[in-house]
Amino acid sequence: MLRPARSLAFAISLSLVLPSVAVSLPRTAWAQQKKSIRDSLPLEARGHWDAGVALAQRRNWDGARSSFKAAYDVSKNPRVLFNLAVSEKELGRFAAALDYFKRELAEGKGQITAEEESEIKAAIAGLEKFVAHLTVDVSEKDAEVFINEDKVDSSKLPGPITVQIGTLRVRAVKPGFAEASQTISPAGGDNATVTLKLQPLLKTSRVNVNVVGP
Repeated sequence: MLRPARSLAFAISLSLVLPSVAVSLPRTAWAQQKKSIRDSLPLEARGHWDAGVALAQRRNWDGARSSFKAAYDVSKNPRVLFNLAVSEKELGRFAAALDYFKRELAEGKGQITAEEESEIKAAIAGLEKFVAHLTVDVSEKDAEVFINEDKVDSSKLPGPITVQIGTLRVRAVKPGFAEASQTISPAGGDNATVTLKLQPLLKTSRVNVNVVGP
């Protein structure tokens, strides 16, 4: 069960690291903070937060993810990212969960406690074995890159990009060029590289022309 308390959100996340151990963290979440997560959110974000908690209690993780994301988009409070990461993890989207945990570390400097930082790092360590890291080398600048059906943020290229393990189809597209693609199957913890060379659709060649007469 996920409460507004962060501790139980982390208990759920630890089930990935220790699947055979029931984790119980009875401490009061945010005991070292003057405000709870909810109280630190602007009023317009609290409804989304409450909806996310209620949906998570019902294990509707897809709905919880959407609500926690809406709460973060309104508030930009990095402390919301923890429950968003847990929702992604429960949906089996380990790469997305890992990215959110890392974002909380980066965006939460000065706002999260040492204990919270330790919790996040433990969750990251547990998830690393369930993802791979991919570098994509594309021959043409400004080509769009897709991994399966998801478009890759160009700012993350060439990587390494955190990806799900299993079979991945990596492709690059650009107007005026034939699509280039490659299928790989990285294992957990792998560092893989894909090289995509785009070929122009209009081919040119040099010819010699001999003119006889005027």
